[in-house]
Amino acid sequence: MSTSRSDIATTGTDMGGPGLGRGTSSVMRMTAGVLGCLLLAVFLVSGKLVEIAERQPLGDSRDRWLDVAEGVDRVANFLALNRPYDLITDIRGVGTDAGERVDSIQAVAANLARERRSSSVAAPTATLAPPTSTSTAPAATSAPAQTESPTQNDQPWIPEADKDPGLTDQSGTPGLAGGPAPDGSPTPVVSLDPDGSPTPTSGDIPNGGSEPTGASPDLQLGFDDEGQPLPPLPSNDPVLLPSPKIRTITPEDPLRVYVAGDSQAFYPGHALAGAVGGGLLDVTVDSRNGTGLARPDFFNWPAEFLEIVAEDNPELVVLIMGGNDWQAMQSADGMVLIPGSDAWRSEWTWRMHITFDTLVASHRHVVWVGLPPARTEPFSIGNPLINEISWPVTLVRPSVTMVDVWDLFGGDGPYQESLSPPWGGDPVRVRQEDGVHINRTGSAWVAEKIVEVARERWDFEESG
Repeated sequence: MSTSRSDIATTGTDMGGPGLGRGTSSVMRMTAGVLGCLLLAVFLVSGKLVEIAERQPLGDSRDRWLDVAEGVDRVANFLALNRPYDLITDIRGVGTDAGERVDSIQAVAANLARERRSSSVAAPTATLAPPTSTSTAPAATSAPAQTESPTQNDQPWIPEADKDPGLTDQSGTPGLAGGPAPDGSPTPVVSLDPDGSPTPTSGDIPNGGSEPTGASPDLQLGFDDEGQPLPPLPSNDPVLLPSPKIRTITPEDPLRVYVAGDSQAFYPGHALAGAVGGGLLDVTVDSRNGTGLARPDFFNWPAEFLEIVAEDNPELVVLIMGGNDWQAMQSADGMVLIPGSDAWRSEWTWRMHITFDTLVASHRHVVWVGLPPARTEPFSIGNPLINEISWPVTLVRPSVTMVDVWDLFGGDGPYQESLSPPWGGDPVRVRQEDGVHINRTGSAWVAEKIVEVARERWDFEESG
């Protein structure tokens, strides 16, 4: 039997055509099914999409993504497709913390001002008026209105409960050192640099920062209208007396410790729990990824602290944050502030002061842990600058101690993953693979430094 070319072509068309069509149709149906499932998944977790968009760096790109995410969420809400996600978040308690409900540090500052007015404690002008994008000085160092000698306005405002009874001025009065000198002239503990930040009058600058302009071993009143330092005053050093211990820590009444911050706080917080034996520390670790002081719209730590002190009343508060803050911030007047600008520094300094204001109490001490060197940007750029801004703020608050870990993890030299322990010995790995975080071994070193601060403030009743 013979077969012509036309027969073969016709037979091939008849045999292959329908099969090819069925295959293409199946692929199209599968693709449509996958896309449909993805679209359904987007609607089911629309709330999470909004959260992801909100945490993006401030700018036009974030605004566009947020508009899209909120539009999807509105559609999902209309179709009731996001109900399962909302139910799960309700069960987990997501969004119920104060840090998630309040998205403005200005609101926290206003609350603090109301509390001070109701308790007849004078509030600093900083609490009432945060810096704006045109500010050149962090308002947190402003002094309250006083009827005493005008020279006293040169001193930074310190909350009454934040005054250290172990620090006396020349008249013997406990509290902030720097009372009138014998000739009647003021003797402030710190000077103010041109952007209004307190500047130490002596000593080395820790944490990888550079020395601020105008720093001098002599005491200074501040700066004139042109930003030049005023003539130094005669050095009249305050009398430093040993701070009285707050109380004795026993196994029956352990020290209540609250460790808070971003992901960097997780390992040091848990290392602290085992740093002192005998059940003398009762440690709570509150580590929240991606948080800090720059974006209260994502998570508002000062608001969270107000709730924590009211409910848990911790005695030692350890703050490990700032690594996520080298990003744009929004000022009180709605301007986006560029990281490192004068306005940005003023805003971040003010937020740090408000953070400490929420925690101040006579029975409480705060430890601010500085940031370590990092291998990758933006942390390698931001960490030393955040440290530089942070330490003068802690300097003027006796109830706050900054633990410097910069040199502990390599300092200004090349980034190092392995280092010798502080007590000597062979190098051990102390950093995680990401070049940002400290591992468990390094966290134990940090915990030891925190314990040293705690032992200065409390007596520990230890067996043996």
